[in-house]
Amino acid sequence: MRIVIIDDEIHAINELKYFLKEYEVNIVNTYQDAWNAIENIKNDLPEIVFIDIDMPTMNGIDLAIHIQTILQNILIIFVTAHSRYAIDAYKVHPIDYILKPINSLYFENTMDYVLKQYQLINSVNNGNIKKNRRYIRTFGNFEVLNENQEIMKFTTKKTKTLLSYIICHVDKTIYRDEILTLFSSSNDNTITLNNYYVTLSRLRSSLSKFGFKKSELFIKKNCAAYFADGVCDLIDFIKFIKNNQVIHENNRVQAEYWINQYHGEVFADIDEDWTNEMKYFIEVEMERLAIKLATMYKDMKQFDLCENVLIKLLDINNYSTQGYDALLDLYILINNNNKYKQTYKKYVKYLKEELNEDIDDYYMKYFKML
Repeated sequence: MRIVIIDDEIHAINELKYFLKEYEVNIVNTYQDAWNAIENIKNDLPEIVFIDIDMPTMNGIDLAIHIQTILQNILIIFVTAHSRYAIDAYKVHPIDYILKPINSLYFENTMDYVLKQYQLINSVNNGNIKKNRRYIRTFGNFEVLNENQEIMKFTTKKTKTLLSYIICHVDKTIYRDEILTLFSSSNDNTITLNNYYVTLSRLRSSLSKFGFKKSELFIKKNCAAYFADGVCDLIDFIKFIKNNQVIHENNRVQAEYWINQYHGEVFADIDEDWTNEMKYFIEVEMERLAIKLATMYKDMKQFDLCENVLIKLLDINNYSTQGYDALLDLYILINNNNKYKQTYKKYVKYLKEELNEDIDDYYMKYFKML
């Protein structure tokens, strides 16, 4: 694994180097200045970056955002002396948040999880997530990319629309009349049908020229399609939730992977009936997955991991009442009154402003006792 460390204090960098000596990693560079890191990060090509948050030239959270725009799928780990940054830090979906001074046992647990995530992203874990050399990304904007992160250009807007329709209807009944309404430019059905076949032909041609093989992605004449594992994130995610109704130790890394991949919306740049329906479906399933994962961690008494998952959930879905309830329940369980108060006040404000509702009496009474 290629690692970069960014911290304005040299002793903090040396401390991380000391802890990392136990692992087979390559520390390709270290930086004490955020802007210097940004200028060189593309040449370093790290897979994991350790970032201090409280730095003089740039906040570490802003730095992480810059790095994520340069390198896709980079794993971010924040290392800081200040716990107050924890909630804001999850805006960039870090892999973990380590407090200084570093606790050796916590660091070992973090690296164990990082290694599993690294293996998952590089397709060597036990699961069935394997990103192809060419793949379709729907989490965020809808894009078709290759291994160099080059984006395929759709020949027309209709070809992109058609592919979004096909993805949202994999394993669903496809109705001919519904497809044709996308291409109706006149009352002449012959013209409409011809427009459809031309668009489908252009789409197939674009995908083929971009390098997709029929064994990876094949679209039939009626729009029924086959997607190999690793070709499309949304299809892989749906397969995962269908095949993993219960979250346990053997599939929890995959669950974490999907929660980290999701940043709040799918098909963000497309507004169609079928994409809007899919957006809602994925939002609901992501919330269910996060709650299941958090519950598993709580049952295992891994309270830090439970808290991390719930904070991520509230970051990607500010309206998750399940997330707020679960986080308040956790803080009651571990007797963390300060975090309970902070979360309670945010929850009350949200309920009042967005839903015009009051918080449950149980949480109100507990708050008043503090």
